Amino acid sequence: MWMLEIALCPQLAAGVIECRSEVQGPYVAPMACRERMNGQRDALRALADDLDAELVDIKVGCRRGRDA
Repeated sequence: MWMLEIALCPQLAAGVIECRSEVQGPYVAPMACRERMNGQRDALRALADDLDAELVDIKVGCRRGRDA
């Protein structure tokens, strides 16, 4: 199984950086996970723009999860 990991670290005010992460899935095939990656970075950048926040870090990627 594959998991989609998303991490976003915006600076909302001087000296205030707040990082959040989320894991979505599982996806059986790696391609299904990669398809979900499409547009995620752009959406997160747009969200930061709406919040008038500077992005310190942004990560979007797929990783292999542990099969149950």
